[in-house]
Amino acid sequence: MKNAKAPVGFPAANAHCDAQQQLAFSCGLWDAVVSSPAQSFQATSATQESFFDEEAWSQRLDVFVHWMTQAMRGYDVVFLNNVGASLIAHIQSALPHGSQLPADVNVVVQKLQTLIGAKSADSQWQKHASSIAIMVLMQHALPSARREVKATSVLDLLGDLVVSKLKMDAFPHVHDPHTIVGVALSIASTTAPNGSTWPSVLVQQFALLRCVNLSLVSFQLGANEQQAQRLANMKEAFQDNLARVIHANYDAGKVALSFQMTEACVVEALGFFRHSGASYKSLLHALQSVYPPELFRDVLVKYAAGSTSNDGTSKADTRALLEYLKTLYDTVASTLQVLTETQRGNHSAALLAFLTLSKLEFARETCSSRERNGFMITLTQRLEDAIEAMPEPVLSRLFRSVSNREALAAWSDTDTGSGNGDSSIPQELDIILSCQVLVVGLIMQRKLRVLLFQSSALMDEAITLVFTGLYNGYEPLDAFAHRFLGFCLTHLGQYISINDIVPHYLQVTLDKYPANASQDTIARTCGVIFGALYYASSLATSAESGGAFSFSPSVSVGLSSQQRMVLWALKKCCDRVAELLLAPEAAIPPSKALDQANSAQDSKQPQDAVVAAKEKPLEPNTTTKSGLYLSGIVFELLKMGPLELLVQMAMEIELLLSTCAAKKEAIGALKGQLFTSISQHCDAEKRAWLAAWYVELATLYPSEDADRESEDKAKPHARL
Repeated sequence: MKNAKAPVGFPAANAHCDAQQQLAFSCGLWDAVVSSPAQSFQATSATQESFFDEEAWSQRLDVFVHWMTQAMRGYDVVFLNNVGASLIAHIQSALPHGSQLPADVNVVVQKLQTLIGAKSADSQWQKHASSIAIMVLMQHALPSARREVKATSVLDLLGDLVVSKLKMDAFPHVHDPHTIVGVALSIASTTAPNGSTWPSVLVQQFALLRCVNLSLVSFQLGANEQQAQRLANMKEAFQDNLARVIHANYDAGKVALSFQMTEACVVEALGFFRHSGASYKSLLHALQSVYPPELFRDVLVKYAAGSTSNDGTSKADTRALLEYLKTLYDTVASTLQVLTETQRGNHSAALLAFLTLSKLEFARETCSSRERNGFMITLTQRLEDAIEAMPEPVLSRLFRSVSNREALAAWSDTDTGSGNGDSSIPQELDIILSCQVLVVGLIMQRKLRVLLFQSSALMDEAITLVFTGLYNGYEPLDAFAHRFLGFCLTHLGQYISINDIVPHYLQVTLDKYPANASQDTIARTCGVIFGALYYASSLATSAESGGAFSFSPSVSVGLSSQQRMVLWALKKCCDRVAELLLAPEAAIPPSKALDQANSAQDSKQPQDAVVAAKEKPLEPNTTTKSGLYLSGIVFELLKMGPLELLVQMAMEIELLLSTCAAKKEAIGALKGQLFTSISQHCDAEKRAWLAAWYVELATLYPSEDADRESEDKAKPHARL
């Protein structure tokens, strides 16, 4: 029989989502190999002896296990999850009266001991993991197995082997032999009398979390009612057993392992989305379907709308993906709730639970129940109490949790089909990290008093965390970062040096403009930055200049550090203006326009494409417009600057004009903007000096009509 062709209805590997076919095959195989012959024997036998002798029973078990392992090859855990519990029920109902004798169990136990190699010093049981898993299900299906000491001991031995693996690797991958055996043990132990021992509970937790993440193999696995019900039953049984064993036999090491396993499950899920362009964009589409549209900035919307990378990962269905996120969050949150309920005074437990659950913050508002939201609120309050009790250790751990992004990204779930890790998601577009940074940042904001007065050594880490939110694609985080930095610059100058904030804040803002920073944003940000700089500069007196107006050969002579920071910031703005104004034309060159038109048009009509490209007018240079807008801000900043720095700031403007002098359109626009700016809303004392200065500039940079006359004059800026 083992050498015969496959039985009818043999499930193919590509049908791993067809649970009904797998169950029908398994039950039919059992009936053909064991149940039907047994019933025939019972009908013709007048005795109550076992319907098979040990040799015949052993042979038929071998046949059943052989074809079952062949059917589940390549997707063992999926198969066991789909079939396990129902197959046990079918075997129990199909066994005829008088068949549940100890001899039947002894054969199964002996085979398990042989496969495990319990009596061998060099056990290689991992090679037979699939066979062991099927034998575990069969042993549990025989009611007398629960009364046999040998049967119980062999299951305990397998459980210890799985737990030993979990201590070394908190979340073995889906094809690991320990995973295959662990899922079978979980199915067998969920309703067993010894289901509340620590090894049994840890195996149940591992199997539950691994089955939840089976959706990463295919989201179809979690999109049906049968799978949802199976997971719900597994979760309820496991969490009841977990609460029972914690109350009866608390073990700090086992609780820590439970925390580690839960976090590893979450990190694996995040790695799946982060390492596949198609999967991550599917996640963005799913979140866009439930989040208000104003929470996503244009840069993130454009990224989500872009074509997915060819990484071999299929695009997930939105409904199935949301259902998976809901199941994952609910399972993780309820498990953490059980783990922390008995440790209300333990700040470390609250911190561990928060660190794990905050990684799923992106899914909380839309994919969890009111009860789970309430748990997160309670957990946050407990964490804030922990910050009050021991601020530096807790805050330091919080900051590290969101700064070590590379460690999180290293969890590439290649074994669940998540791709090749070829998708590098920019940090500002990583909504998973963004939501986690925001929830940590809000806690930091509420406990800013503790941070300033009791953990000031961590202020640099706090500011670094806020910087990660600048110009993020997730609008709430971007708004939080600007609001927090603005508050620091305007109200916390005596606690936080503006020199720790301004350089990076300004540089990032200028770099992101105009692609990811709008005109309103750059105007508002420059206003906040230079307002703080001007105020700080006014508090610092000049060492030697005394506010005298004269062109100094060195800008830095006699200036305080705050005044030099003002000039540095203005120079950075001028440099960015020059980059934008002198950038290549934004319009597409004719040759590239032809290429794009040819690629966009049908290949059968090349002549029409060429004509269309030639006739299409070139687009205006938006980069130049952005540069001129920023230059207008720079001129306003000059006009509002400190009186004692007016000369030095004007020299930076002259350097800008000198840099752009070769581009006639740019220099003309800059001169016009400068004249308009100094002519309106300017202090009388400054206006007089600026007017005289502008006359000199008009001489240095004459209008287009006087270009030829000025060619033989001294080069612009020679006096500087």
